[in-house]
Amino acid sequence: SRCHRFPQDPKSIVPAYQRAWGSGCRSDAGTWPAAFEHGTDRRHDSGLSPSLLRPPSGFKEPESVLVVLYTDSGETLLLQRTGGGFWQSVTGSLQSPAEAPEAAARRELYEETGIEAGRGWRNHHLAQRFYILPEYRYRYGPGVTENLEHVFSLRLPERCEVTLNPAEHDRSRWERLSSATESLWSWTNRAALAQIVRELV
Repeated sequence: SRCHRFPQDPKSIVPAYQRAWGSGCRSDAGTWPAAFEHGTDRRHDSGLSPSLLRPPSGFKEPESVLVVLYTDSGETLLLQRTGGGFWQSVTGSLQSPAEAPEAAARRELYEETGIEAGRGWRNHHLAQRFYILPEYRYRYGPGVTENLEHVFSLRLPERCEVTLNPAEHDRSRWERLSSATESLWSWTNRAALAQIVRELV
């Protein structure tokens, strides 16, 4: 994962891609995995090879995923950015236009927490668009000013052991869903968590 969360302003909400998910929860605790191989479920039937769909070297995709993990007992997992940064749920950018949001959600979950899960996933079919602050736009292609974030959640029977990637996060904690929004910095993260809380009532 190489995503950095930015201050955001709501602009629009658009339908997200709809896909089926498929099945337990496993965390690879201990040594952080050096590499993560995954499929690239292509969403764009353009006839072009995946290599032609990748952004120029060094540019980030202006499309990302947000994954809210929560348990049957009403707790959610929060991660703190390395160096005393803000708290957030799992989040990260798509690696290329050829990577489906669902695949990116599974990859980011594994990269940031070491957790692999089959059952319990939900695609909320919701994407939130926000402006990228000018000081961060150099990470994207010329003229890119917005990011599109797809919302997913994962319901677990109980807490899973978490293996952090120290390059991104150095602390994690499980917090009650009812109070976790007070710790979150991103408005899209707060909105997604609030929606889940409403649906569970």
